[in-house]
Order: sequence, then structure tokens, then C-alpha cells
Amino acid sequence: MRKTLIKWFVILFCAFVISTFIHEIGHGVSSYAVGEQISTGFNRVGDAYKNPHDPDFRKGLENFENPYDLGPAFTLIL
Repeated sequence: MRKTLIKWFVILFCAFVISTFIHEIGHGVSSYAVGEQISTGFNRVGDAYKNPHDPDFRKGLENFENPYDLGPAFTLIL
């Protein structure tokens, strides 16, 4: 029983990590398609050439909306 529980936990954890990665790839592909430069780190959503502690890190991205965002679509396909 314990081995089965551990096996299911590992499978679910791997599925969660892989689905999150594929979801983020969808965001990256759609941003690349519209020509928007973005950072690739999970905690660095802003200008790809600046650090998060810079005051203008998110400048220009406040009103950015991508009508063709593929993150949710990739998740649903998965």
C-alpha cells in the first residue's frame, strides 16, 4: 500500500511539473509570435534584459495583452 501511494505521488508530481512547463511554453510561443521580448524565468516576468529589482523592470508590459495567448490552449490540449 505504501509503495503504491509513493508511486502515485511521484506520478502526479511529475505530471504537474510537466504540465506547468508546457503551459509556460505556450505563453512563450505566443509572445514570440507577436514579437514581444519576455524573460523566461518563472519569477521574472518583465523585461528580459533587466533584473526584478530594477524600478522599470515591468515598464511597457503594464497594458500588454496578447489576444493569441497559447498557455491555456496548450494546457487544455495536454
